[in-house]
Amino acid sequence: NVSRAQKDWSPWTKPNGERIASPAARFLQYRATIASGAELYDVASAYEMRNVSPVVEDIEITPANYKFPAPAAPGSAAMTTINLPPLGKKPTPSSGAAAESTPALTFAKGQIGARWLASDENGDALVFKVEIRGEGESTWKLLKEGIRERYFSWDSTAFPDGKYYLRVTASDASSNPPEQALSAARESERFLIDNSSPEISGLTGAANGAKIDVRFHAKDAWSIIEKAEYSVNGGDWKVVEPTTRLADSQEHDYRFQVDRGQGEVTVAVRVKDEYD
Repeated sequence: NVSRAQKDWSPWTKPNGERIASPAARFLQYRATIASGAELYDVASAYEMRNVSPVVEDIEITPANYKFPAPAAPGSAAMTTINLPPLGKKPTPSSGAAAESTPALTFAKGQIGARWLASDENGDALVFKVEIRGEGESTWKLLKEGIRERYFSWDSTAFPDGKYYLRVTASDASSNPPEQALSAARESERFLIDNSSPEISGLTGAANGAKIDVRFHAKDAWSIIEKAEYSVNGGDWKVVEPTTRLADSQEHDYRFQVDRGQGEVTVAVRVKDEYD
């Protein structure tokens, strides 16, 4: 099993009719003796490649609240193409699916997705199965199987907030007899599903001369508080920093001042976590 054969060649053996009589091996050489007046214009040999397992090389979880477009309907997928090489070379078929690019994601609240790299040394068409398992769980739950694309989105609101793993299994069964089909799987790194909103507490406003001191506390169970804003009397939303000045925690205190003005003043606040 080397890249270039240098030794251990079998003896020269005449073909058995059109069958190669040499023992099965990775490399093949032929030798032709041309009689006077003859012309050798083409030599071709047919062979069967030993099937090897596909490989799932990497899995990436995509940003929350975005989804991939729906897969193309059966029969409308890109057809297998053939690229003509320079004259004198043999053309080789290439699958459009093997070189597909990832389509753009569109906003969809509650959706989450994954994309992956997968390859097969035999050039077999691959079909994928995607499963999910919560941290601390032992059983993988099927999300979908029979996927031909190298990406998939699903509704994460069907799962409780928490930490999860994804498993992608690649199979070359569509290109091989059942007894020769092979598969391989890979697990993703841990990722978070977080669909619950942060909580706001302790919202108070106290007169301080011509100003009103506003304070509140924000907390999220799973992810960092990314942004906080306030609005006065239904006006534009304005960003407010936490008292630490760094939005780097699941829990923050906020304090700011607004003009007291005349009569009543209504102050609204809102916060969002890094999962929007």
